[in-house]
Amino acid sequence: MLRPGWYVLLYHEVSWEEPPALRGIGGMTVPPDRFEEHLAVLEDAGRLCSPDEAMERMARAGEQSGGKAGSASLDEPLISLWFDDGYTGVRRYAAPAMARRELTATISICSRFALRQEMYWRCQLGTLAASDGLRFLRSRMRKLGVDPGASVKDTTMDAFTPELRDAVEKAYRKHLPEEARLDAFRIFDTVDGLRALADTGWTLANHSAAHWPIGERAAIEHLEAQFTECEEACAKAGLKLSDDWVLPFDRQRADELELEFRRVAPERRLVLVGNQVNRADTLERRVISRIVAPPVSGNELIARMKRAAG
Repeated sequence: MLRPGWYVLLYHEVSWEEPPALRGIGGMTVPPDRFEEHLAVLEDAGRLCSPDEAMERMARAGEQSGGKAGSASLDEPLISLWFDDGYTGVRRYAAPAMARRELTATISICSRFALRQEMYWRCQLGTLAASDGLRFLRSRMRKLGVDPGASVKDTTMDAFTPELRDAVEKAYRKHLPEEARLDAFRIFDTVDGLRALADTGWTLANHSAAHWPIGERAAIEHLEAQFTECEEACAKAGLKLSDDWVLPFDRQRADELELEFRRVAPERRLVLVGNQVNRADTLERRVISRIVAPPVSGNELIARMKRAAG
């Protein structure tokens, strides 16, 4: 049995198909039958509810306990689902399975992907890696004074700059014809698709404009600009976003992240991965942690949630 608390499970894509662009990132896609298994197991493990409902219940629990141990005041585990990046399979496969249980979730979107302005640069890397295209990027990286090393995937994160991101874009455009680049966008849902999700009660959240590592030392200076661009672009497209700013990646967060976040967005909530259960003290700091839900069995998923609870 899970301990009382708010468990937020993080998913990305739910689909039968895993294109090379996502396969190269690793662990991003959960098959629909596995997702159904997760839901069935989770129904027996706690109370399934939307993130909005869970936050309301956590807030009431915190008030009842004087804000000192809100999660201890819960009489059951609360379990919510959250989807990052805005992939098409979420609406196609995950949403119907959840609708049968009268359950909604939050989906975090990057404006440049949803608006077809720019392909996710990690997907570009995955495509290049799957089609012998990294050689075009390695030469560009060396010209920027960056040693690509054994793993371009890691190096492009550790040494991230807008110039390096542009080098990925140029290599991608050189290696793939325009028709293939346009077709690649089908992995991301459209504005109409996202609006349809919102119309059924789903919440749309801000995942930054282009999914840069803005929580890390290499790119934290772009944190405010990336989230602001996403919010403004989505508003212009008719998509209403929540007050949540969902941080891309979960690697080596900069020490000053929360301080910088409070400086530029004091009224927002900072959403991390974290692999922790949410309790009253984290919500008081306006921080939400999530637990990664990989394509494992339902029992393994529960074991992961128990470890997160400590």
